Amino acid sequence: MYFRFIDDEYVWNIPLARAENAQFLQSWGWGVFQQVLGRSVKRLQILEGETPVAAMQLVEHRLPFGRHYWYAPRGPVLLTDDSDMHETIVYQLSRGVRELTAKHWAVFSRWEPVAPTQHSL
Repeated sequence: MYFRFIDDEYVWNIPLARAENAQFLQSWGWGVFQQVLGRSVKRLQILEGETPVAAMQLVEHRLPFGRHYWYAPRGPVLLTDDSDMHETIVYQLSRGVRELTAKHWAVFSRWEPVAPTQHSL
């Protein structure tokens, strides 16, 4: 399992379109809107082989004194139901975000995952 940053709209949106818990705030379009507002956007995917198993869009938010942080609104999005993979997915997401924050001198990152939907019988 490994992570990669995505710069292609279709590579980003196609797996998210299949996810039950994907939110608009993780869509390519929302990221473009954030860029129009002057914010940087980075998109991170976790892959098992060539299959995306998680995705997280991060938006740069400015803080006082020239600092900033990365925010993942309603993310990460899990693209697999295999709960045995979740610990490894979170580890890979953490690695990717740590690399991003270190490279861009961010103070911290804030994640806002969506709770899995509960289906009643």
